[in-house]
Amino acid sequence: MVLALTLVLLGQTRYLFELDGVPVGSVELTLEGKHYTYKSTHAYRRALSEHVDEFNLAPEKPVPEGYWLWRKPAAGCVDGIAEVSDEKGQLCAEDVGMREVKGTAIKKAFVARYDTSGELEELTIGKSRFVRTDAPLQPGQPYAKGFEVEGKGKKLELEPALEGTRWPFHTPKGTRKQPLPEADSCLDVAREYVAAHPDFHLALGLVVEKGRAYPHAWAVSDVAGDVDPSAKLAKGKPSANKAYLELPRAEVGRVYLELLEGKRKVVWK
Repeated sequence: MVLALTLVLLGQTRYLFELDGVPVGSVELTLEGKHYTYKSTHAYRRALSEHVDEFNLAPEKPVPEGYWLWRKPAAGCVDGIAEVSDEKGQLCAEDVGMREVKGTAIKKAFVARYDTSGELEELTIGKSRFVRTDAPLQPGQPYAKGFEVEGKGKKLELEPALEGTRWPFHTPKGTRKQPLPEADSCLDVAREYVAAHPDFHLALGLVVEKGRAYPHAWAVSDVAGDVDPSAKLAKGKPSANKAYLELPRAEVGRVYLELLEGKRKVVWK
C-alpha cells in the first residue's frame, strides 16, 4: 500500500546537479511499482555521459540513498546504499522539521528541503547540490548528442535570447598537442588549467562542432582572451566550423535542460 501511494506521488522527478557551484548535469529519479531507477547525465562528457542504476526495492535490502531522500524521511536511521558508488552505510535523519531535514547519509552530512507535499526540492550533501526543476520531464536527446543549430548568420545566439550570454568573436585558442580523448571531461581539464593559471577563470556554455552545439567548458582571461584547454593547438587559422557561446553561470544548467526540452534553440543570426 505504501509503495503504491509512493508511485502515485513520485513517478518521475528531475534535479539539476551542481558540484562546487558548477552545474555539471542532471539527475532523474523514476519509480515504477517496486522498480527504482537513478539516472545521472553529465553535461561535459561526449562519451559515457549517462550513468544508470536500477534497484528492486524490498524490505530486506538496503534503501537507495536518492530514493530515501526523495520523500521526507522520518527521524531515525536505516541501512542504505549509494546509487553511483554502491557504497553501503547508514542513512540517518537526525533533525526533522516541517520543511527541512538534516542528517548524515553514508557518513556525509546533508541538508534537505521539501515542499508542502513532502517531495524533495533541494538537497545539499558534501560538495554536491541538487535542485528540482519546475518543468515536467519531456523526451529529449542526452547531452552527448548535442543540440541542433538553426539559421545561417554569423553570430551565435540563444532563442529566446538570454541576458548575460557572450559570443567570443575570436575562437578560443587550443592548447593541446593531441585532441582530448572523448571519455575525458572538458570541465575537469578547464578547471585544471584555471587552477594553474591565476589570470584565467572558468567559462561554461556551448561549443559548435560539425553543425551541432554541445555543453562545454573553457578558460577566459581579461588579458589573454579565451583558451580551450581541451582543444588541439591549431596551426594557422582556427576551424571555421567551431564557435563558442558563454552562458551566465547561474543559468547554465537550466539552459541545457531547456535546450533538451525544446524550450530554447541555438541559432546563427
